[in-house]
Amino acid sequence: MALVMKPLTITVSTVDGGLTVGRHILHLPVDTDPVAALNFATNYAAQINAITDAEVVSAVVGLPLYEDTYPSAPVTSDVEDKGVFLMLSAGDNKSALAIPGIDDAVLIPAGEPGGGIELDMDNAEVQVVVYALVDGLDVEDSQGATVTVAPCDSRGSDYVAVRTAYKQNRASHKRTIRRG
Repeated sequence: MALVMKPLTITVSTVDGGLTVGRHILHLPVDTDPVAALNFATNYAAQINAITDAEVVSAVVGLPLYEDTYPSAPVTSDVEDKGVFLMLSAGDNKSALAIPGIDDAVLIPAGEPGGGIELDMDNAEVQVVVYALVDGLDVEDSQGATVTVAPCDSRGSDYVAVRTAYKQNRASHKRTIRRG
């Protein structure tokens, strides 16, 4: 099992006068440089605006990775069980990240304060995720240099801490994968 690159995606969203959103997806080759993909998306969105009476409201570039074998998650797993991380960002912004299918093994044990609900922040696997969210990961860029990439909130502010993390069961947009 390994995550494999798939073609880059550009999802272009348009909105009409009734505020209905329509989307179409375009793919770019796997080896397309991400900066070139962003520049392509910017120009392509302008070209779409020229041929539609709706308005382009976004062009999102995605770099998808997919598992190359059929999923083997345990039958007991449930994507509606979310691990919700309440994040603090620079400028005291607050946001939430919900990770589907949280494993009960990373919760505080039942019988203890917060047991069965709160994520165990002393759990080594949880600490690795928190480190990746707050401090980032060292990765190789398109030039072969090692850079630190850290996620941010929707305003572009760096995450500075996890305020709390807990399990919550809430609906997902479920898609069923067909076998075979």
